[in-house]
Amino acid sequence: MDKFGLIHPSDFRDYIKNALLYPHKHLEWFYKKYDENATSPLPADLLKRHNEMKELYRRIKASENDLEKWFSLLFEANDRKFVIHNIEYRINGDLLNKKLWKIYIKYLKEENDFHGLFHLYSKYCRFFLDDFEMKAEYETEVKKYGKEVSVAWTEPFEFESIESWDDVYDREKKANPNSAYISPIPTPMEPTGNFYENIIPQEFSLPKPLIRYILDCTNDILLRKLHQTCKYIFHIKPTPICYSIQGDTMATSFINEALLLNDIEHPPLNNYLLTNSLFAYINNPFFLSSTIIPSLSQCIAKYIKIGFQKLTFNELKFLIGSGNVESLDIFNSKITDEKNENVPLEDILKLVPKILYFLITETKCTPKTAEILSNINFQNKIKRLQLVHL
Repeated sequence: MDKFGLIHPSDFRDYIKNALLYPHKHLEWFYKKYDENATSPLPADLLKRHNEMKELYRRIKASENDLEKWFSLLFEANDRKFVIHNIEYRINGDLLNKKLWKIYIKYLKEENDFHGLFHLYSKYCRFFLDDFEMKAEYETEVKKYGKEVSVAWTEPFEFESIESWDDVYDREKKANPNSAYISPIPTPMEPTGNFYENIIPQEFSLPKPLIRYILDCTNDILLRKLHQTCKYIFHIKPTPICYSIQGDTMATSFINEALLLNDIEHPPLNNYLLTNSLFAYINNPFFLSSTIIPSLSQCIAKYIKIGFQKLTFNELKFLIGSGNVESLDIFNSKITDEKNENVPLEDILKLVPKILYFLITETKCTPKTAEILSNINFQNKIKRLQLVHL
């Protein structure tokens, strides 16, 4: 079983984030993984970049038969490594295509990447042994450069020299510097104090009944913005917004808008709204029912992963009944109805019309399960469905 959670090494989170910044076929998977493990709402510029790269990937794939157009579209990613990796990958799959080689050579010339250029020339001239024109061009470029060119080949041309191990080591060290491993340390909790000691009622241009109506009808995105405008809004609707929760941590603490809980203490918030993810693989079987659910006003999370819990169907319905859930894992947990019997699979899946990834152990099916599931109007194509211990 994979380990999910909000506390990941910083290099892991950076890897996931960087994977959203250039075009590739796994963009949506990386987006879901980044969103699932985020500790606060994703920045607007990151979402914009992600959507742009999805569209750019579609255009790049559509132009694969038009070499010049395909190569020009690579530049729109504004990522030099992306351009180099893709052209080299394509050359590797079509080694006899001289046009590809020459497009790459031209690109490296324009970039003034002499090290890459000369190594590419050296490979080309040893692959196309009868292309004496390109070998002469290679030699001319080396002389124009005015410095000795070191290559990895054991039999260098007269204008080349053999690359030493020190040259290779120094180059690789500069290209891949070792970064220190820094594990994020949660910020210790501070006493919240009394928010209302210096409260001053704020007069709005709109009538107060209309303000209350707006607050009653608002969603979590707008409510977060309204809370940031002034304390008075929070006083009228004191619903703290929690982006993510993870249980079974060493100490109760916050990371941005994420709440990390141990399995002993009660949450330091009451009546709060959970908006994105819940991770609770905890050996205390009543952690959710006795600690998390009583402190929530509402749960509209998209990612819920629970393990080793005992819940009634109504308690599960409170967690997933918003219809927003896209990923749901119920691992080694008992979900019972009013008769203390396991809840059928179809009753759970009816509550998650947007589901993409689903896992459940101790699965209960009925003679009508298949028929009922076939009639559920799922809004997404399910990408993973794991039913264990049928």
